[in-house]
Formats: sequence, C-alpha cells, structure tokens
Amino acid sequence: VCPDHVTDGLVFAFKAMGSVLPIAGFFFLGASETAAQVLGIAADKAPSLLFELVQAGKDFIPDSRIFVAFGVLLVGMITGIDGSGFSGLPLTGALSGALGPVVGLNPATLAAVGQMGAVWTGGGTLIAWSS
Repeated sequence: VCPDHVTDGLVFAFKAMGSVLPIAGFFFLGASETAAQVLGIAADKAPSLLFELVQAGKDFIPDSRIFVAFGVLLVGMITGIDGSGFSGLPLTGALSGALGPVVGLNPATLAAVGQMGAVWTGGGTLIAWSS
C-alpha cells in the first residue's frame, strides 16, 4: 500500500508542476541575469525581453507610485492563480526593476508588493515567509 501512495504522490506532483515549470521558464528568460544562466551565454549578450518590453511601454504607464504599486500587485495576483504563489516572482521582480526607478520606488520594495499579491492568491496564506 505504501509504494502505491508514494507513486500516486509523485504522479500528482508531476501533474501539478507540469504546467508551472514552462511558464516559469519563460519568466526566467525575460530577465538578462537569469536568461544568461539558462541559455549558458555571457551576461552582457543575454536578451532581456521582459525588461525591454516594459521599457517600450513605460510611456503609456502613468507616472504615479500608487498606480505602479497596484499594477505590480495585480500582476502578482494574476501569476498567483496557478496555485504555487511563487511562480510569478521572476516576472514581478523584472517589472519592479524596470518600473521602480522610473517612479522613484525601491525595486525591492515593489517586488515584495508583487510577491505578496502572488502569495495571497496562489499560496493561500496572508503572510509569506520571505517578506
């Protein structure tokens, strides 16, 4: 009976994480720091697709700290819907790194706001261990 339970648990884990891993991989490829490690190339030659996308659209985003903070919170909440609560951290971190300096917010603080949104919706908890 025990080996059957172990097998069922492993099969469930692979089914649950099977959709999360490719999505997280695309997020990791969006920032040059992580893309360099994933692709095995030099950091100065790695693409920063997500950062460049945000930089291209920054003229359409109002220059308001509150608006940007709620936007990053909303993005974190959307990424948290997958259930893990932590798969959106690379995305909210990259967005915070691009938008924080533009509106005068600390990118680490802004990333923590996005992380909390992901944890609240996906992790099912009110207080994250890392905040």
